[in-house]
This record gives sequence, C-alpha cells and structure tokens, in this order.
Amino acid sequence: MIKEGPTYEELLAENTILNEHKISNENYRAIFENMWEGFAHCKLLYEENEPNDFIYIEVNKAFYHQTGLTQVTGKKISEILPNHKRENKELFKLYIRVSQTGKSEKIETFVPELGKWFYLSVFSIKKDHFFVIFNNITNRKQNELQLINHEKQLETLNETKDKLISIIAHDLRNPFNSIIGFSELLIEEVEHFEIEKIKRFSKIINTSSVNTLNLLDNLLHWAKTQTNQLNFSPEKIEISSIINEVLKTLESTAKFKNISLNYYQKNPNLVVHADLNMLKTILRNLISNSLKFTKSEGFIHIYTKNINNQVEIVIEDNGIGMNEATRANLFKIHKDSTLGTANEKGSGLGLLLCKELIEKHKGEIFIESEEGKGTTFKFTLPID
Repeated sequence: MIKEGPTYEELLAENTILNEHKISNENYRAIFENMWEGFAHCKLLYEENEPNDFIYIEVNKAFYHQTGLTQVTGKKISEILPNHKRENKELFKLYIRVSQTGKSEKIETFVPELGKWFYLSVFSIKKDHFFVIFNNITNRKQNELQLINHEKQLETLNETKDKLISIIAHDLRNPFNSIIGFSELLIEEVEHFEIEKIKRFSKIINTSSVNTLNLLDNLLHWAKTQTNQLNFSPEKIEISSIINEVLKTLESTAKFKNISLNYYQKNPNLVVHADLNMLKTILRNLISNSLKFTKSEGFIHIYTKNINNQVEIVIEDNGIGMNEATRANLFKIHKDSTLGTANEKGSGLGLLLCKELIEKHKGEIFIESEEGKGTTFKFTLPID
C-alpha cells in the first residue's frame, strides 16, 4: 500500500510553524544580546553528592559590561573568582536553593573580588540549573552609603554646634564672672586689703584670664580645622626651645598647685618639621591637661627622643589617671568635662584639638593611663 504524502495544506502549515519557530528564536537571540541587564545561565557542579561549584553555560554581552569579566562561558566560578564561594556564602546558598526548589529569589549583594554591588533575580526552570538576571548597582549603593555618612556627619556637627554654644555660653561666661568679681573687689577694697590678699586675688584673676584665653584659642583653632581654614605652615623648629617657652607660660599654674614641672633634654638639638602655632597649642593643651589632673606636690616629666626618623614627645604625670572607658572617649566632645584635682573646669575640646593638629602633621598620639597611677601622653612629629 502506497502511503500518501502530506497535502499542500499540511506542508504549508508545517513550514509556517518552522518559520514561526525560527522567528521566535531570532527574537529571543535579539533580546538576549541587546538587553541592558546582565544574564547568565549556570549549572551546579557536584562533588561527593554535594554542590560545591557551578559552571557558566551561556551569558549575554551585558554580563561582561556589568561585571567587567571576560570569557566566562564554559568556565567554573572557582576558576574565575577563586574566593567567590567563601566570600559570598549566602549568595552561593541561594543559587543552590533556587536550582533545587525552582522557587525564584532576589537579592542585593556585594562581590568583594569585583568590588561591585549587584541586584540579582535568580530563577530556575530545570533542576541543577539556574538563571540570573542582574544589574550593577554600585553607584546607587555608594550614593546611599555617602548619604548615610553625610547624615552621621550632620548629626555630629549638630552635637558639636550644641557643645560649642554650651562652651561659649557657660565655660567662657563663668571665668569672666570670676575675673570681673575679683577685679571689682580689688578696685573697691584695695585700700583695706593686706598685700597677701591682693596677691591672691591677682593670681586668681591672672589664672582665670590665661585659662579663658587658652579656651578661646582652642575654640578658634578647632573651628578653623572644621572649616579647613587653618593655615598650615610647617618649618624647621628646635623642639627644646618651644617646650621651654610653653613651660614658662604654665609656670604660675604649676606653682599655684605646687606641681613640679621637669623637662629632660636628652637630645637638646632635635629639630622637627612643624607648624609653630600648632605645636605650641598641642604642647600647651597636653601639659595643661596633666596639670589639671595632678594633685598638689605631684610631678610632670617631659622627654623628647628620636625614634625611626620621628621625634617622640612624652608628657608623663603621676596624677589621678583614668579608666578604660574614659580613655576610649578621650578625643570626643562631651556634654560634661571631668573636674580637675582643684575643681578646674574644662571644655573637653583641648585633647580633641591636639589629636587633629598632630594628625595634620602626619603624626600619631598615644595614651597610657591607669586609674590612680597617672597618665602618659606620647605624640610623634616628623623630624626635619
């Protein structure tokens, strides 16, 4: 029996299906190659019945553009990014989950080896295979992180502004009240006061004036550092002459508290490369801090030495010291500053300013302290 061939209508219908399939495939390829999103078809690889790698079966052009990778088809991820499984554990688990369950998942993830952020949509239509459509969202994430950082900076600036207003309103106002009060007493009653009483009142006025001027200097310096207006002009400076100069300005405070100030010049000719005004501010604040927290009949020792092409300045006292919590927050502006051994008040601004000025010189500051056993400040400056 002779089998009849297909009719004309059947041949026409079959040809139409083939043409439609060809057009559909061409459309798919056109979309696949021209889509903006990266696309990857991957297959899990097993070792001892456990998925431990995957291979790229097919990727589009956008894949290379989005990732910056080249020639990945037919390669394992362990060959392309050796640390991917270890550094992106959760992502790797997601690939396994989707390829085994068929349930789609989405994720934002950072790939350390590429240094990029991606938004991925992962799906599967065949067991052990998974498909990834993704976008590089690094710019967006960087902008988000910048925004978070700016918000934190704004919070810090607002706290700082409030603290500065408090310092100006309180810490500057109180000394002036003291200066005005004692000077008025002297004006009105000087003829009736004994010479010792006049000297004592004059010392109080002098100490309050010096401390207030130092505070004002710190405020102005710190405000300039925050607005990048502080003039930085490093020059050759013989460190011993500056230390001696600063010590003279603090002599009266040391005598008033009966504290011994000692400078040991092991290397008297050490020259640093520093800004003169900033160096004086650093030394004055650190030594003043030691004076503030050292009891009567205590001592403050100052040393200078050459270490690895840097000058290290050491300021050591046998004062009240500090605990670990205090040390951790030492270079921050606080609402309440700790009172000194003679109830001296402070703004808490001096040490923060010191740190910023030292770092401007590419130096470092270190603190060693134990409660009840004194404090040692060490800072470095570049040698000329």
